[in-house]
Amino acid sequence: MPAASVSTPLGPLGIVWTEHGLSRVLLPFPDDDGEAMARALSKHDKHDRTASPRGLGAAWADRLSAHLRGEEVAYDDLSIDEAGLSPFAQRVYAAARRIPRGTTVTYAALAAEVGTGAARAVGVALGKNPTPIVVPCHRIVSADGAGGFSAPGGTSTKAQLLAIEGGTIDDETHRAARRHLARVDPALAPLVRSIPCTLPVRSNGNLFRTIVRAITGQQLSTKAAATIFGRLEAALGIAGDGRFQTGAGARWPDDAAGRIVAVDEATLRGVGLSAAKAASLRDLAARVTKGSLDLAQIVRSPDERVIDALTEVRGIGRWTAEMLLIFDLGRPDVLPVDDLGIRKGLQKVHALRALPDAAVVTKRAESWRPFRSIGSWYLWRALDSTPA
Repeated sequence: MPAASVSTPLGPLGIVWTEHGLSRVLLPFPDDDGEAMARALSKHDKHDRTASPRGLGAAWADRLSAHLRGEEVAYDDLSIDEAGLSPFAQRVYAAARRIPRGTTVTYAALAAEVGTGAARAVGVALGKNPTPIVVPCHRIVSADGAGGFSAPGGTSTKAQLLAIEGGTIDDETHRAARRHLARVDPALAPLVRSIPCTLPVRSNGNLFRTIVRAITGQQLSTKAAATIFGRLEAALGIAGDGRFQTGAGARWPDDAAGRIVAVDEATLRGVGLSAAKAASLRDLAARVTKGSLDLAQIVRSPDERVIDALTEVRGIGRWTAEMLLIFDLGRPDVLPVDDLGIRKGLQKVHALRALPDAAVVTKRAESWRPFRSIGSWYLWRALDSTPA
């Protein structure tokens, strides 16, 4: 069987394949210079040592490497060699592959979908998963939102894989929030108990890039926003520069704001930005370079002060500032009362006859303090999830 080592941001990734498809994925070993992966691969490539992947192996290598760079990829068009897998394991792995990127489900919920009530049996099958990442066992957690991981690095590797996808393992902050929400809001409790929360609980450390992406993506589809953002990175000399990553969770250079100030409006318009968005980015960048908007200070400021500072920037309203607080600064007690998804989610969860207004949302969520961000996250999930 051919086997190869693939360079990724997490370290060397091993793949083994046959003429029928991908046979095995070996996740990176912590602090590996390549020797540990070479030894692991030597157990699988006795008959056909491959220095670099080719054919089907190359297709898998490219896709997996892109995944670990933070790109959103699909594997449905590539084959997996399922020889030796039991029918039960095949059902478990197929169900796992349907879990959305960056989200988590419990072993019990996955067992229910597979058609068995034995969460332990599902856990055993996933512990033997030969193709992690493709079969995303990192997205399955225990009832408390944590859970181990049999790959090198254990739970740390699991957390890294989720972080690359924009998710996180439920930590003590989330567990405390879930206990509180389930106690004070019986209507929300079934959802809280069945779905681990994947909200960040701390700043992502790259706020300028995040704000630029938020402005770029306003009123656009995810695909269109990503395309324009990629063009912007190229125009700023970031994309293609090996010193900086450009996928999810990537870091921009410290002079990124200065680069935006230095380019003219025609360049910004040329990547696909509207005149209003180009003006917003130039205003943001000018404030950052002049020091009137201190993003390092914002990270340490109270929520309302953050909102006040951000909404002074052209094109940033309160809703955008609240989303940045929740999803990028990890603030636990933000309630975006004007968000339509929040209002619809509360109407569904509390079985309200009419769509609640901001005053009703505020009143009903008062008991959620100090975890209103996490309560809000569950309202969004209520619109696309049914408690197990």
